[in-house]
Amino acid sequence: LQKNFLDNTLIFAFSNKVEFETRHSPGVLEEEIALDSALGVSYRFAPHWYAGAEIRYQSDFLNPQLFDEAGNPGFDDKGYELGYKRSSFKFSDFRVGSQYQYGTYFGPSLHYGAEKWWFTGSLLFQVQGGGSEGRNPSIINGKNWDEHERYHIGLIFGRPF
Repeated sequence: LQKNFLDNTLIFAFSNKVEFETRHSPGVLEEEIALDSALGVSYRFAPHWYAGAEIRYQSDFLNPQLFDEAGNPGFDDKGYELGYKRSSFKFSDFRVGSQYQYGTYFGPSLHYGAEKWWFTGSLLFQVQGGGSEGRNPSIINGKNWDEHERYHIGLIFGRPF
């Protein structure tokens, strides 16, 4: 979604996506539903050039099935950790699981728009991260270093058709 103001000098944009991921590895099955939302604002400072800022939020909802843990204390007989909901995106069994981890990023962006092409680059820094308490040892000083990077560097190139 995009809304332009001040004769296209000030632009607000929002994007949202949902990902459905299945990962199999030895002894582990993950059915994950991930949410990724971004909000940005940019200002035209010269013809074709815009500078701005972006904030991005990513979150994963799942309860991994750990086959080796099945029946052990804290796990059910199928290997799911007790007290947490699992995700499933099968048509007969759709459900959103417990929030497993999240990361919030903020940083600058630069955009150039010509008549026949455009590009946008951004450098986002993780400003906050976390997850389910006690489940993720990679959360240090309010940041999540598991599947959430310190930085996101993005470059998007586009051409209208």
